[in-house]
Amino acid sequence: MKYLFLLSIGPVQSFIAQARKSRDLRLGSELLSRLIDTALNEPSIKKVIFPSKNLKSKPNRFISLIEANNDTDARAICSGVEDVIRAKYSQLVESAIREHGKHNLVDEHVDNFLEVYWLAVPYDEKVDYYNQYLEVERTFASLKNARLFNQSTEEGARKCSLCGERNAIYYASSGSKPAYLAENAISIEQDQSLEDKEGLCGVCFSKRFFFKNQHPFPSTAEIALADTLVKAAKDANLGQLINTYPTIGDGQLFYPDNLTEKYFQKQKIKTKEPLKKFLGDLSGKLSTIRKAAAEMDLKFTEYYAMVMVDADNMGRWMSGEYLTDKTKLREFQELVSQSLGNFAEKITDRLDSVEGRGKTVYAGGDDFLGFVNLNHLTPFMAEFKNLFDTYVNKPLQGFNGAGTPPMTYSAGIVIAHYKMPLTEVVMSVREMEKKAKKFSDAKSHFALAVMKHSGEVEITVQPWRAGSNFLPDFINSISKAITDYKFSKSFITNLEIELKK
Repeated sequence: MKYLFLLSIGPVQSFIAQARKSRDLRLGSELLSRLIDTALNEPSIKKVIFPSKNLKSKPNRFISLIEANNDTDARAICSGVEDVIRAKYSQLVESAIREHGKHNLVDEHVDNFLEVYWLAVPYDEKVDYYNQYLEVERTFASLKNARLFNQSTEEGARKCSLCGERNAIYYASSGSKPAYLAENAISIEQDQSLEDKEGLCGVCFSKRFFFKNQHPFPSTAEIALADTLVKAAKDANLGQLINTYPTIGDGQLFYPDNLTEKYFQKQKIKTKEPLKKFLGDLSGKLSTIRKAAAEMDLKFTEYYAMVMVDADNMGRWMSGEYLTDKTKLREFQELVSQSLGNFAEKITDRLDSVEGRGKTVYAGGDDFLGFVNLNHLTPFMAEFKNLFDTYVNKPLQGFNGAGTPPMTYSAGIVIAHYKMPLTEVVMSVREMEKKAKKFSDAKSHFALAVMKHSGEVEITVQPWRAGSNFLPDFINSISKAITDYKFSKSFITNLEIELKK
């Protein structure tokens, strides 16, 4: 007997968004993806309908078929899959904290964190899949509305620097133990993954140290500088200067205001020679590098872009609302899954493999989050559109009803200073993505926010196209005209002043 099996894990948005470092974002996504991947590879999962098993960044839910003799056996299979997910999570946590010691609150933090919801209903292949699927989705939505939780029994103490929910039980300190920490909190010495005085709970500590040395991820400063450093390397002399410059694994030392004793102490950077002399020499080298770069018209920009994209109306697409023949819904869902998987693979490659362009946080097919260097932002968005049309919309054409518009997507884009707290940037890009979707019933917009270091924020919401113009291309042409000194920046300011009247 076959059953339609739906499962989701969480919390997703908060777990990924709670980040002080770019690495936190990437590893939070990677951890959840691995848990779903573990479930999909269970022998009891006979047929995966969504997502594609080949997708590298798995979404937090899947739809599949299982086989069981009766409801009792089906329940045992589904519970077994949940147990496998929880066991895998515990294994990853144990691996992350092994060299630092296990605090007695770790198990409580981990056990109370992960939310696993599942539903299995008998599936009859002789009955219309379309109606069976809609009923399952409605029931599953009702199930998730009844959230179960364990009451926390933690004593009052300093909370985690990342989530602010659980007690901090691991901390970094170069001096005395910070006040109000939980009893027996574990000190992490001389590890640059933790900033001085930073304290993390068991969940967030394991996320930060999850496969720490196997998943290098650039900092926001490195994203901002990436294109400049790639272009600088093409000059033999400047390239040599940069290659011998001690960045200590982080691009922030390319900015003069970070060459201070306070910054080095906070980042736990050790030097073989006296720090004052080391900083003086470093300042001289950086001055030479920036002067040579300026002669090549290269700028050490302090800003980068974060891009969040989400396909529009995915619920309608997956429920077959746009299908001409509703009886082909399951076949259509499998095609959507495969097409989105192919697209995710291509867009990840185009961002990550182009030197100086940026880095993908996750690409689940129907959603995407990544860091993009400003010089590559508009070309990347144009390439995103072309790849989405090629690998998603083109394969789906044969299933859609006459006159059905292609699948579209909305995006939130935030341009931020590299020192802007990452949590604020993530919250802002999520807000921009929602703003883009709500701007018009047709959706298919992007919302762009510029978060200046001064605290000022500029926001605009635009459709992807205006007439025959793809707006990111139009913006790129204006940017290039300014860069090529075809007109001054003050022209835009004066134009804005006149139009406001």
